[in-house]
Amino acid sequence: MTTCTQPLLDDANLDQDLQQSAMLKLAGHFHSLATGASQVPLQSLHSHLKSKIEDPRVLDYHDRLIEGAGPLFSHFLASVPYILEELSRVGVALTRLAQARTTEAGQTFSLFEVDAFDGSNGRALAGHSQGLIRSFTSSPNRANQITFDRHADPALSRFYPQSFFKVCPPLLQSPEYESFNLGFEFIYEMAAFQFYSRDRNRQISHIKQFLKPGVGIFLEKLNHPDPMEYLRRERIKDEVFKARYFSEEEIRWKRQQMLQQMQNGQVTLEELVSTLSTHFNHVHLLWSSSNFCEFVASDDPEKIEHFLSLLGPVVQPADFSFESTRLGAISSSPSDDGARVMFDFAEQMPHQAALPALCQRARQHLPGWRERASVAEKNRRLNSATFTELFAGGWLTCCHPAPRPPAAGTGQHWWRARASQPWAVPPRAGCWPWWAATAASLGACLHPAKPGYTPKALDSCSPQLPTAQTASCHSRPRAFGLAGAGASARASRTPRG
Repeated sequence: MTTCTQPLLDDANLDQDLQQSAMLKLAGHFHSLATGASQVPLQSLHSHLKSKIEDPRVLDYHDRLIEGAGPLFSHFLASVPYILEELSRVGVALTRLAQARTTEAGQTFSLFEVDAFDGSNGRALAGHSQGLIRSFTSSPNRANQITFDRHADPALSRFYPQSFFKVCPPLLQSPEYESFNLGFEFIYEMAAFQFYSRDRNRQISHIKQFLKPGVGIFLEKLNHPDPMEYLRRERIKDEVFKARYFSEEEIRWKRQQMLQQMQNGQVTLEELVSTLSTHFNHVHLLWSSSNFCEFVASDDPEKIEHFLSLLGPVVQPADFSFESTRLGAISSSPSDDGARVMFDFAEQMPHQAALPALCQRARQHLPGWRERASVAEKNRRLNSATFTELFAGGWLTCCHPAPRPPAAGTGQHWWRARASQPWAVPPRAGCWPWWAATAASLGACLHPAKPGYTPKALDSCSPQLPTAQTASCHSRPRAFGLAGAGASARASRTPRG
């Protein structure tokens, strides 16, 4: 098997990082699924909405996809509500786009499937397009190659049994994969990123280098700022859709064994859109189902509009589309000054290589903080996930002097000295001024040329906090070396010194 010899992503610790990822930590579970040893759908995967599909080409794609699906991909189709119908819709549109853009005899197009199981969708696309589109699929689960080799036409589809992070230009120039040495017109990320980390900037940056002027499609299971809303969507998925294919015990087993690891790598819709927008000029939300969303992104406005014009109608019960009001062109922009405190300074930072490692990580993470700042601005409190990340992720070590969160009314603190052990936080706690001051102090760390920012008004704490905590919150800006209270509850950044 051909492998890359050059350093990947300028990261000597890539293999170690991969070993710590959910993709490899769950390798045993994925092997069991890929070999059909567990979690096999109880009934046929043929869409119960097939009668609503009017386009015969979409029906052909639907049938091809099921016919060539291996055990793990079949499990995927039975787990994501109406993804079968959506992949068929998109596959036909990609075929029509390639046909419309063919300019000479013998011209072909190519698809990079990012860690896409056994390549079922890529193989279906290659077959449906009659070889006009050829597919390249990566997957670190070697059991997927068994199904791939059984069904694939090697002249049209290729499989690389490693993580997409291991894909590099020398690999695509090797004899085995040289038909893809010029890159890909289409890229499809099949809900793979969440199994590695929340670092969408790094992930998207890596795969975009292989994209010709074309379109990238990103299917992701997304987190939600409101944990209860996330769980509500999960229940609908499990109880209304997955119950068709799996027993209650199987659904419960997967939830307990796998979903916690998977959720650790999920980002919110706002975080993903923000990162996509830093890499692509145009981003559209194509489809949503329970906690899953599908986006198309491109730097070419004419090409993305052409693709969208070729898409047929969505085939899906409306009750599963929780983001239907946001379908279409989508952008991520700060909605208030609180968000700008969290995000604006990223645009003015020095070159990434000049930053210490933790600040580099902060820069990659910043897009996700924009939505959290907006939510905190609205609710005047931090949610537990954000609070946990600020402490456990080590972000506060960037701040000088090192900040302390407000003390509880009982006199017990919500923190422990970082020198002795990681930060510990309660499941429900919040203080808006402390949050704004943290953002500003982190901003100061990342701006060597600008010593600090001063939130103008830090006098509004969560109404759920007792009086003793409120007093502690009011004094917190001084502990950061930042200006104190003001009349407005919104935070804005002002260069200091």
